[in-house]
Amino acid sequence: MWNFARARPTAGEWSARHLPSAGDDSFHYNADSISAYLDAARRRVEQSRTDLGGSQDSWVIEGNSPFFLEPENAHGPSRGILMAHGLTDSPFALRDMARFFQRQGFHVLGMLLPGHGT
Repeated sequence: MWNFARARPTAGEWSARHLPSAGDDSFHYNADSISAYLDAARRRVEQSRTDLGGSQDSWVIEGNSPFFLEPENAHGPSRGILMAHGLTDSPFALRDMARFFQRQGFHVLGMLLPGHGT
């Protein structure tokens, strides 16, 4: 039987996973549209990540950046879902579920919480 108390990460494992970034935990955007927010957040992720410099940089940036999906079926009422990730996650954790809702006709915004993904 799985035991959460014994399976918890050690302090060393947490510190290795959550490295300090070049940014702080506040967002200062003057975005007047979704696309402006997405662009500004993507730039922030790119500038803040300290682990970039390899062949998977674009994958890391894409996975940690917020996203907006248009519905595949534009017919019917306009509906939207705002998705927020968990405490130690980033928008990457939302993408599969967001694609499901997109196929159901929803607009989906997967947001990036301040201090996460950077």
